[in-house]
Amino acid sequence: YFSNGGADFTTTDIMGFGVLAVVASGLLMLVLYLPSLYWLKRRRGGLNPRILFPLLTGLICNVPLFIILVSLINTKMVVSEAIGFMIAFLIIGSAFGLGFTLQSD
Repeated sequence: YFSNGGADFTTTDIMGFGVLAVVASGLLMLVLYLPSLYWLKRRRGGLNPRILFPLLTGLICNVPLFIILVSLINTKMVVSEAIGFMIAFLIIGSAFGLGFTLQSD
């Protein structure tokens, strides 16, 4: 809101954010989240404690993405946009980790 001179966001702005988040999260799920979850499940010998799985995908697996987004602040995107993407990937990753534990019962 502040970066675009106070103008309201348009449908195109919101759709662009949504498409980027869906495509990037789909790639992250296949390449990073799923192998990490299976590794943790094998290493722990099961799904207990369940809280570790959403933490792994929500926080730890997203650290490289967070670093990339922080490095893009003030060069390619504004702070609020980077924080929005970070929150989106945090929620997506945590939900994927929780879904993995519920599905693997």
